[in-house]
Parts: sequence; structure tokens; C-alpha cells
Amino acid sequence: MTEKSKAVGFSEKMAAVEESMDSLSFADDSLNLIWSECAIYDMGFVRDIEAWKPSLPRGGVLAVCEITWRCPEPPSKIAQHRESEYPEIGTASEKIAVLEQAGYDLLGYFVLPASCWIENYYSSTEQRSDARSKHQAEESGALELVVMEGGKAAFYQ
Repeated sequence: MTEKSKAVGFSEKMAAVEESMDSLSFADDSLNLIWSECAIYDMGFVRDIEAWKPSLPRGGVLAVCEITWRCPEPPSKIAQHRESEYPEIGTASEKIAVLEQAGYDLLGYFVLPASCWIENYYSSTEQRSDARSKHQAEESGALELVVMEGGKAAFYQ
């Protein structure tokens, strides 16, 4: 666990577990919190919130970061790109409705500021991509990943 969790007395209450998101080994009602920072995208929003629900007791919290449209009608080029990558993309109100239909109570919602994406994600991804492309250019799979990651920043709006 991190030094911060130790400093505030949470390290005894936390455990890092490495296992597949689609076959978690937690017993029903055994977790107080599930925090998914941009990982719910991997299996799909609907599938994950349903799969994780049994592990949360009444009063348990699901905190997720999910890709959403910030306007109901995004530019068509961006919409085509995003929908080809993630067909479940939708507006925040659509995602909230899915959560409510699954029996979750919404405690809050906010949009990450552009700086989180541009400065903290896309810029660092671009720097890592530049380094990867120099060292792994001969590996077609690695180069394909570099190109894919590098192109995402162009679609951020």
C-alpha cells in the first residue's frame, strides 16, 4: 500500500488484488468500496456494474471513471472514432440512468477538467509513446499501440 494509506491508518483495511475484472473472487457483500479508475471501459460499463454489484453490501460505494459524451451530438468524425472503439459510449445522463436501473443510488458526478486529460494523460502518454517507438519500432504490435495511443489526443474535446 502507499505511504499515504499507511499514514491515515487505512493500510490495514486495504488490499491490492491482481485478478481478472470479469472473474473477481470476492464474496457477496464483502467490499465497502469498488474504485475503477478508467478500467470499467475494458469489459464494458453495463457488464461491470452488474458483475460488481453482488460484492457491495447496502451502503457500499462504486466509484467509476467512465468515458462519456459531454454534448448530446458530438462532431461526426469524433463520434465515429469513439463509437468504433467503445460502442457503449453515451452521455452522463444515459450512464446515470443505467446505474439507477441497476439499483445504484447516485452520490455524485463530475467532469474531470481538461487539464487532467491533456496535461496528465495525453502529454505523458505522448512522451511514453515517443520513447516506445524509438525502442520498439521493430515490433509491429508495439508500434501499432504507439500509433493508437498517440492518435487519441487529437479526438479530445
